[in-house]
Amino acid sequence: MTLIAEHFAKQTVHGFDSFIGLPEQWGAKNNGDLSIGGTAPALPVKNVEFHVGFFDTTVPKFAANFSRPFSFVHLGADLHSSTKTVFDELGDWFQPGTIIVFDEYFGYHSRERREHRAFEEFLAATGLRFEGSVSVT
Repeated sequence: MTLIAEHFAKQTVHGFDSFIGLPEQWGAKNNGDLSIGGTAPALPVKNVEFHVGFFDTTVPKFAANFSRPFSFVHLGADLHSSTKTVFDELGDWFQPGTIIVFDEYFGYHSRERREHRAFEEFLAATGLRFEGSVSVT
């Protein structure tokens, strides 16, 4: 988040996370796993606004208060349900030229049922297409 915020230093960068872990099972991870205690971390940048809670609550509230197309989205929702919420609630914000970075799109068991599936459903519903590349670090 810090690197993204530094790159977009003149804009507010919005981050979404519950900080209390997963809302449902994700592979071997259980509901509540990956919690950091429910509090957003302190960052060394000032242009980040965290929306704390599960995506099904925070994303619709965000959509009701803001309206502008995306130029860049880093999507690390992990789950199909959370990723689908982003596309369902903010689908009109994705436009030709929007850059989407998925952090768990490839390289793990059952990926085709998670972010990948939500993205494929979004593309089918909107008729949008994508050009992609894979970077492994």
